[in-house]
Amino acid sequence: MNPVSMSDLTAVSLLERLRAHLERDLARVESHLAGILANERTELTDDVGDHLSRTRGKRIRPILTLLTARGLGADGADAAPVAAAMECVHVASLLHDDVIDQALLRRGAETVHKRYGSDVAILMGNYLYSHAFQLLLGTVDPRPLRILTAATARMCEGEMYQIQMGDKPLNQEQYMRIITDKTAHLISVCTELGAILADADEGTVRALRGYGRELGMAYQIVDDALDYCGSGEDWGKTAGIDLREGKWTLPLIRTFNAAPESDRRALMEVWNNGRELPPVLEIVQRHSGIEQCFEIARERAQRAVAHLTELPSNEDLNLLRVLPGFVVSRTH
Repeated sequence: MNPVSMSDLTAVSLLERLRAHLERDLARVESHLAGILANERTELTDDVGDHLSRTRGKRIRPILTLLTARGLGADGADAAPVAAAMECVHVASLLHDDVIDQALLRRGAETVHKRYGSDVAILMGNYLYSHAFQLLLGTVDPRPLRILTAATARMCEGEMYQIQMGDKPLNQEQYMRIITDKTAHLISVCTELGAILADADEGTVRALRGYGRELGMAYQIVDDALDYCGSGEDWGKTAGIDLREGKWTLPLIRTFNAAPESDRRALMEVWNNGRELPPVLEIVQRHSGIEQCFEIARERAQRAVAHLTELPSNEDLNLLRVLPGFVVSRTH
């Protein structure tokens, strides 16, 4: 077995390597998802499912679940239904988020709420949540279902808190609370459930939970930083979406904390009048707001890897070890 390192990514992207490594088990995940989305009883559900299949994401959450379970000795076939459930919850949350944000595009295509209406998007999200829970009912251990239902409640709490805060300035603690609840917690559940499926001891389950949480934090912080500086084909979407939607994310928070009063006033002037990216980006760059975000993300990535220190070395777990470095080096 060849060791995995960041240098491997110069020839083959890590995502491609992950998909090739997990090809058989990911095919099982896709089979579960296809069975859910291809609903013959309702033509509209089937049509929306086809749209979701054509605009699917990277399947990061199923990948994390499978890598963890396999790396700790579980059979990938047994982990596939749980991995599919993780993707169902993720997609359901995106459907609901797009309604809340009134988003028009998701991964370069029309959102479900734009194409079919908000009522269909909400119902489809609920439909996927219910199927996620059904998939977990097939596991002998009751913990996965209990953990996932608690996670969905926490994601809703994070969204409610963000709505409660509105578009007023956040501090870093408030921002971290939101991204922990909305993003990082579900990723931590993916790796936690992978460990549970492998019948790992409590210390190992706790380590994988911590790994997923830190990885999720790093991922979201980088995503929010790229929203300010991403451009061109690498980023794949228009920069400044968070700013225009009135979201105080970490680049703006760090800049506001570091800036003198004159720049703070300038930021608030733009915030209250159009929220155009160029003048805000100029101030953010002047105070190294984006660089600070990447530094915090790197620290989180290092913490993620540290959680795996006591675990054995095999290809699945080694891929988990290299993934945080890939997350903080990405451009899209």
